Amino acid sequence: MGLLRRTNPTLNREQRRVIATRQLKERERDPNRSQQFQQSQQRQNETAFGICCLTPVYDDLLMWAHYSDNHTGFCIGFHSHVIERWQQEFVGTNQSLLDLVKIEYSEEMPRLGFYETMLSDDWQDGLMKLVTTKSIHWSYEQEYRLMYWDHPDTALALGREVVAEVIFGCRADDSDITGVFSALGSGGVTVPLYKARKHSTKFALEFDRIN
Repeated sequence: MGLLRRTNPTLNREQRRVIATRQLKERERDPNRSQQFQQSQQRQNETAFGICCLTPVYDDLLMWAHYSDNHTGFCIGFHSHVIERWQQEFVGTNQSLLDLVKIEYSEEMPRLGFYETMLSDDWQDGLMKLVTTKSIHWSYEQEYRLMYWDHPDTALALGREVVAEVIFGCRADDSDITGVFSALGSGGVTVPLYKARKHSTKFALEFDRIN
């Protein structure tokens, strides 16, 4: 029965309904309680997932400026089919849930009736909408989120075969390129390496293979 079933697995359906009904009545008597509950749920949700943000866009000038220290860093390309395979293996081997979810962009903030959600069998859909909706202003990122349920701040090893390519920013230092190349080699990873450069006539990037 929704969130209450997840947080109170030993209670039966009727017991969970009694708890939810009582909390709904308490909210009606004390509006501050509703706000406190929503704040506590938000804090809980912030620690419910380990999240890695990804995108299929590798040539956007703004994203290189924002996420690669003004074009001085590098971008790692991943094989999506390897991630999809890991999703299946995680569910089958250790009952963990690994989701690759496409972000939705909206002019409106998503809303969720927290108390009503306690009684819903589809509580996961509401929770996912909260953590996979962003302002339409960020739509150019075309973001995906790799979400590891109940494992915040967790290092997730997907194996070297997940790495498809590495792209260096147009301002990347040669010593950084050498360092990354050395790290890949010591890890047994052989993938194409590219370096970005400014387009001669457009506000755009071009990419040259360097290995």
